[in-house]
Amino acid sequence: MNKALVLTASTGGGHNIAAASVKELFQMENFDCIVADGFQETNLCVNGILSKGYDEIVRICPRLYGALYHIANVRVINTLVSAFLTKVVTEKMNQLIEKNDPDLIITTHPLLTGVVGRIKKKSGWKIPVVSVVTDYRIHRSYINNAIDGYIVGSEYTKTTMMEKGVQAQKVFPYGIPVRQAFINVPKSKKANKCSNSWKGEFFSVLVMAGSMGVGDVEQVLDALAGQPMKLSVSVVCGNNKKLKDKCEKWKEKQDSNHEFFVLGFVDEIAKQMAAADLLVSKPGGLTTTEAMTVHLPMIIPFFIPGQEKENTEFLTKNKAAIFVRTKMELQREIRYLLENQVLVEKMSENMAGLSKANQMADTVKLARDLIDEYKVYFKGSEESIRLSEEYYNPL
Repeated sequence: MNKALVLTASTGGGHNIAAASVKELFQMENFDCIVADGFQETNLCVNGILSKGYDEIVRICPRLYGALYHIANVRVINTLVSAFLTKVVTEKMNQLIEKNDPDLIITTHPLLTGVVGRIKKKSGWKIPVVSVVTDYRIHRSYINNAIDGYIVGSEYTKTTMMEKGVQAQKVFPYGIPVRQAFINVPKSKKANKCSNSWKGEFFSVLVMAGSMGVGDVEQVLDALAGQPMKLSVSVVCGNNKKLKDKCEKWKEKQDSNHEFFVLGFVDEIAKQMAAADLLVSKPGGLTTTEAMTVHLPMIIPFFIPGQEKENTEFLTKNKAAIFVRTKMELQREIRYLLENQVLVEKMSENMAGLSKANQMADTVKLARDLIDEYKVYFKGSEESIRLSEEYYNPL
């Protein structure tokens, strides 16, 4: 049985969800698969700065995060950051690899991808490394010539990687892995509405409140409450009890004829998304991909500057989502969609056209091929096709 080590990092929830989805996928294909937090396992100080620092900056000053994101995307700055992180985690990372002895390494975080690539070259690992890119435009941190393959969500992402110098044969637009629940969920929207106690005759809106701040959520709910057409609205707050309490208090004050359901953490979020007619959420890479998988159009009232801005541009360019800047604009766009539901259907079709979830089997096949090719290559055989000296250069 082949063994895969999935390395993630806790900056936001998306990278960990991607890692869990990868594990689920590979275990179904008879891999022994282990998930580890790369920075937590190798340097607690770095891990604390990255994970807690990310959460605080995003909460207090999202624009600062956007500025840092773009600064780190400059080649010189990125090289310095990656070199520093590599220096402080190399010893423990080598110990982690030696302890787990994987046949394959998969990364789901840009900083980890660059660091792993550097350590692989420096330490001479004879292990293929595959990076799962969890957003739709590439950050320079992902790029390292020791990475053997990139799993990306779209042809657009592949093109942006090639523009940054990544070889085309290393980039595979197989889709960002999603949880199997999204693959297996029934495709009948009516059936999913019944299973979620939503009334099928009402237009249903799913609000991912846990991804937004309290003020942003209240603006979204006010805009929905002001619609003349009756709506069925589910507000998912995740594990944020403070936000759930705020939404409950908001609901108590309402006198509208709409149905509002305020929910905490939802186990069967795939069914919720498959039942909805419209998703209101910020555009995290995994949320976006899950929406694509169930063909759910989006309205984006807020994004964190950086990769979420780029995801927004990708979705709006493909007419699968609408970005709004103000409460008034949000209210106007929702009303327009309610009055012209053929546009909602078209956006749903555009989401379906972007979905690559049916190519997950190709991701596993790529992994097997790379493992086999490494075994051949490092036995000194000339049979390997992909692993030429130009392709893999450990120096």
